[in-house]
Amino acid sequence: MKKFVLVVAMFMFVCGGSIFAMAQDPVKTQPATEKTESTEETTTSEPAKEEPKAEETATPEPAIEPTPEPTPAPTPDTESTLPGVEWMQSFNGIIEEPKLVVFNDENNKKIIIKDSNQEVEFYDDDTLAIYIPDNNGKVVRELKFEDSECYDSVVIFKNISSSIMRDGYVSATIVDIEFDGKPMTLYCYLKLMGNP
Repeated sequence: MKKFVLVVAMFMFVCGGSIFAMAQDPVKTQPATEKTESTEETTTSEPAKEEPKAEETATPEPAIEPTPEPTPAPTPDTESTLPGVEWMQSFNGIIEEPKLVVFNDENNKKIIIKDSNQEVEFYDDDTLAIYIPDNNGKVVRELKFEDSECYDSVVIFKNISSSIMRDGYVSATIVDIEFDGKPMTLYCYLKLMGNP
């Protein structure tokens, strides 16, 4: 271990000393080259000629085109003042798969249920509706509502059965539909609030 320390110390002394000497007096090592250069300049009476430079051809840089930011897909306006059924019929060309929607025309409530685990407060005067794009399907089964009506691309359900508890009871709501000739099930959780 002592030998290693001595070797490291000696290495630092030798290398550090030469670097320190160059850093301390750089003029002593460089004047000789400067003097020889200056004497060469004084002996020649002709000015130094510049070497002809090869003509630089300007290569145009490829234009960097900014990548266009993707335009967000249009979404239905949940602040729309259209009545619920008309508002849902405006989904054509915007929404391409069946969706459950809760709306209330009296207070302009409009909620598109995006996730099957989504919980939505549902009052007795609210309406549960299903949007079926391009009127390309039908409701096969729904059990909780007493009234239903069909419109172009929209099926609405009103008057949830009075046998179902209210006051914040969360009810899993399942609607079986057929879309594009294939069976499909839509889910959501309605938090039944009763009368507003």
